[in-house]
Parts: sequence; structure tokens; C-alpha cells
Amino acid sequence: MTIIYCMSFNVDLKRGKYYETKALENLKTHGFKKLKIYEGYKKEYDISGRFKKKKVYIECKYSKYVSYTNKIFIEVFTTKFKESGITATRSDYYILYSYFDYWIIETDELKKALEEHLRSVCNIKNATHIQLIDYIKENGCYTNNSIGVIIPMDTIQKRCIFYGNHKKRNNNNNVFV
Repeated sequence: MTIIYCMSFNVDLKRGKYYETKALENLKTHGFKKLKIYEGYKKEYDISGRFKKKKVYIECKYSKYVSYTNKIFIEVFTTKFKESGITATRSDYYILYSYFDYWIIETDELKKALEEHLRSVCNIKNATHIQLIDYIKENGCYTNNSIGVIIPMDTIQKRCIFYGNHKKRNNNNNVFV
């Protein structure tokens, strides 16, 4: 089973903006307030707002593959081992989108899910956080721009604070993206 996956960073601005706008709508239904999309490139977070009377930052991610595989790619580093994705974010929450569904999870819980998955699949159950990071570095590929881990949504969903559907499924569940 492959858990380390390298991906090219191919900016799809139109799709990214669509899901950030969708996130505002979905986050509001769960009590997030005063939401604002950060315009421009910012690797630390995409959206700022308030939740439970606290200033919060939110990272918004979309993957069409979740609908096919029930797994998602979580970016950890660039191929030059610079912090990127979950290691660079200042966000308090992630909102993850598939074609039909969304999940809202605290960033710290997503990190714990990532570590739990690595420990179970890689048979390094007692590994420290640093050893897990070293494992990712040693087993990543170096040809593209991102290094990360593919993690089952079940591992993430059990740690989510909210889950919902943002799009209705058709009868045969075909996904056209």
C-alpha cells in the first residue's frame, strides 16, 4: 500500500476561489462568524473569522479523488523539504472538500490523525513526531513540488467537529469534475 505520494502544485485559482466561497457558506451554518477570505497567496491560512468568541484561521482544501478513493492527500513538505501544507499552516481549522461532502477538523486533530495513520501503516507505533517527519522525508519522491501522505477519510472523519454535504448526489453517484 502506498501512503507517500508526491504531487505537482498546479494552481487552479477558479476552483480554489469556488471552494473558499463555499467554505464561507458552510462555516457560517456551524457557528463561524465574521469570515473573510484572504486574497492572494498565503501559505499560513485561507480564511479568517471568529468561532466560539475566538479569532480563528481556516485552511480550505479540495480533492476530487476523495469521492473515488475515500482518501485525501495531506501536504507536508515541498520536495526541497521546506515546510508546506500542514507543517506551514497557522490555521486553527481545516475545511476539506470532496465533490459532494465537506469535513471541518481542528488542525491539531488533523495532525494527530496523520500521525496515527503513519504509525499504524508504517509499523512505527512508538515513533516520535520527529521520527515520523524523517520517515516522510526518506520515503518521499523528489521529482515534483509537494510531499505528503495519503490518509483515509475514516481516520479524519472520526476526529471532525462537523461533517456535511454541499452538493446532492445523483442516482448513479457519477462524479464529473
